[in-house]
Amino acid sequence: MVSFHNDNSFAVFRDIPGIILLCPSNGADAVLLLRQAVELAYQQKRLVILPAVADFTMTRDLVAAGDGLWLCQYPAA
Repeated sequence: MVSFHNDNSFAVFRDIPGIILLCPSNGADAVLLLRQAVELAYQQKRLVILPAVADFTMTRDLVAAGDGLWLCQYPAA
């Protein structure tokens, strides 16, 4: 049985020819890479994997309840 650490489980896709593995480091990068993944899949018919990382989920009411602040700004198109 092979066991993967939670942070390394996507490494299995790294060496498969033809697959593009996009690994964002923060929420803003995840948004931009998701847009890139859709473009690559649609225009170039590429297989793209973008791991869904719960830590990148935007947080509203960051400092106090009802403040309406977010972790970071959503990147413009």
